[in-house]
Amino acid sequence: MKKNNILWAVLPMMAAALMTTACGSDDDAVNEVPAAQQTVKTIPYTITVGGSYTDTRATVDDDNRTLRFADGDWLYVTGENVYGVFFNLREGIGQTTAVFDGELVYTGEGTPANDLMLTATLASGPQRGAGPDLISVHLDGSVTVNYPSTAYCADISEAVKKYSDLKGTFAYGDRALSLSQHTTFLNFEITLWGGSDAVKPYPVEVVNNGVTVCTADVTPTMHNDGYMIAKFVLPIPSSTVLNNAKLKMAGKEASFGSNSKELEGKVYNVKREISATARGASQALPEDLGKLLGGDGLIYATRKFLEHAGVSAEGMIAYVGSETGDDNHNHCLAIALKNDQHPNLHQYVMSYDFADKVCKQKTAPSRRWFLPSKDNWLNMFKAFGGEVQDDRVEWNPLHNAIKEVGGDGFLSAIYWSSSRVEPDEPDDPNYDDYWAINFNTDRIIELYSKGEAATRPCIAF
Repeated sequence: MKKNNILWAVLPMMAAALMTTACGSDDDAVNEVPAAQQTVKTIPYTITVGGSYTDTRATVDDDNRTLRFADGDWLYVTGENVYGVFFNLREGIGQTTAVFDGELVYTGEGTPANDLMLTATLASGPQRGAGPDLISVHLDGSVTVNYPSTAYCADISEAVKKYSDLKGTFAYGDRALSLSQHTTFLNFEITLWGGSDAVKPYPVEVVNNGVTVCTADVTPTMHNDGYMIAKFVLPIPSSTVLNNAKLKMAGKEASFGSNSKELEGKVYNVKREISATARGASQALPEDLGKLLGGDGLIYATRKFLEHAGVSAEGMIAYVGSETGDDNHNHCLAIALKNDQHPNLHQYVMSYDFADKVCKQKTAPSRRWFLPSKDNWLNMFKAFGGEVQDDRVEWNPLHNAIKEVGGDGFLSAIYWSSSRVEPDEPDDPNYDDYWAINFNTDRIIELYSKGEAATRPCIAF
């Protein structure tokens, strides 16, 4: 949107030259000039600006509509044969009514008629300071606020200071003016569900009728329940027609505009929820430790994310690393949230053969559940800060972590591993013992395979 901005340089000098000819203190006086120059006159002028929901620059009231005048606000006035250069804010800072003083530049014959219609545009200090890229002053004295595709603001107050386009029409003799907002503010509040990404800048794109009207990188804030909130404002000209408008963020999109909706010059609060693309377990990162594995094979930060996505919780990410230990353990290891209980067994205990069979029958996305090996157990303990010395482990970190995400804590019992104990005599046909974890004594022990123990299956990615 390229504008002619010559008056940024010309009008202030023109005003300065004309002001040197001004005389008298009567606001209504017309300053006469020599006969050869009677086509140009300066008229001291005062305008009172007020009215319902008068819009300003400094602050925004809680209603997101009532805005207050700020130091640095300026008024431009134009009309037939009338130029208003800069009208200064004389009084009303922080109020909804203000008084502006300045001088009209009149090039018509005689004096302006009382019913001559004038147009006033209010501009803020931040607008003027930004120069012609943000606001354009034309040869006829009119003003245009520019809305580039990068017109993204963090909040309403910032958007109002930079992109308000306030205009009003009034009769020359009235000296009283009410302004109307010609900027639409789309005030977005986006709840970002799902995924396992930490807080970071997300690319945002607003598309209206297939055309991109805004692009920005928005950094959300983390809610104490785990989900993220992104708040930002898109200022665009009023009378813009929303047609199949969509917000694209985190690889997803949400519709927010109905067909053929013409926007007024006001604040529209747009609240939407977006489910981000969750990371697959095979792409697990160290910061995913303690997060939930969904039934779809994706990692979710909290149970609320799972509920929002309509996905069941399968397990908790209990290890991410490169120590495979055995063929069952690849990049990521998740442990089941619940103790496996068989209706015919007491206290979740079962023989090794039966426990192994139950684990292998448990369904999971793309993989099979299995009994953790001895090394699997040790890696999970250490991942949560547990120490392993000789044959003794500190298991409480893992115990507490799984309870925090809504799973079962470990029983005071012996838990199977899938690792066989090497016999003293390699050819001993009767030796069939497995390593187990005794949560009564925090020790790694040998357990005869025909005994009974509890089980907690895991799954590897």
